[in-house]
Amino acid sequence: MIVKVIALGFIGTLVGMLLRKYNKELMPFFEMIIIVTALLLIKDSMSFQEGGFATLLRLFPQGEKLFVCLFKGAAITVITKLTSEICRESGNTVMGEIVELGGRVMLVVLSLPFITEVAQTALSFIG
Repeated sequence: MIVKVIALGFIGTLVGMLLRKYNKELMPFFEMIIIVTALLLIKDSMSFQEGGFATLLRLFPQGEKLFVCLFKGAAITVITKLTSEICRESGNTVMGEIVELGGRVMLVVLSLPFITEVAQTALSFIG
């Protein structure tokens, strides 16, 4: 799987260099296609039912709920970074900042279950 992603990145870089030289306006769309293709390749190799994820789920005291929050946080971080970089490369710096701000807000909202757990634990020690 990683060989496919590396090959996709290499081919995408070569085609992107040509595209940037002859038709710069299409570059953001080409980058989005490459990113979506890479994410689909990665998605196919992931399985939540097998191996490491099942073992990792058992380690969390709250089980699947908190692990899903962590996984969503990681996904939001990656998607936000990729999207903001595409916006910046296409010359739209303000849109890139807006995307990053939205990603940060989503991470804060997503972390609320963790903050609640910590507060409840602290209160149980006090009271």
